[in-house]
Amino acid sequence: MMTRTFSVRPLLVLLFAAAASCDSGATAEPNSTFPTIDYVRFVIGGRVVSVNALGAESGGPATVRVGTTVALTATFHMPNGVVDPRVTADSYQLTLQHLAGAPLTYEPSPTNPFGGTLTATQTAGGASFRLSLIETTSQRIQFGPYGLTLTVIQ
Repeated sequence: MMTRTFSVRPLLVLLFAAAASCDSGATAEPNSTFPTIDYVRFVIGGRVVSVNALGAESGGPATVRVGTTVALTATFHMPNGVVDPRVTADSYQLTLQHLAGAPLTYEPSPTNPFGGTLTATQTAGGASFRLSLIETTSQRIQFGPYGLTLTVIQ
């Protein structure tokens, strides 16, 4: 009796190639009403800190000196690096929630839903926040929630 042996390797290579060629939806379509955000870029007291769509932070942590207040602004970028024009002040807002660590207060701007101020009131140390981009009508999270680490210094 003759036994035939088949290799599954060519089948797996073909399967992975087919899956890779499928559209994953990772790029923004011009007629899409929902943003395609790859990362958020914060400017915090002059320092640039980014958090990507996997939650990885780069450029940080930003620092805030005890007894001071610094401005914070956020822009939401597509995979090609361009600010997503669908993230508008009419439809979205940034939320930052203090989770733990040094006392650091975020006060949203009354005129800019993607900015505000951070005030360090007392002790130095690390502070962690949870950030999200919320669609204001549905209250649905469009980006996040992800962590953001800040450092309060003397």
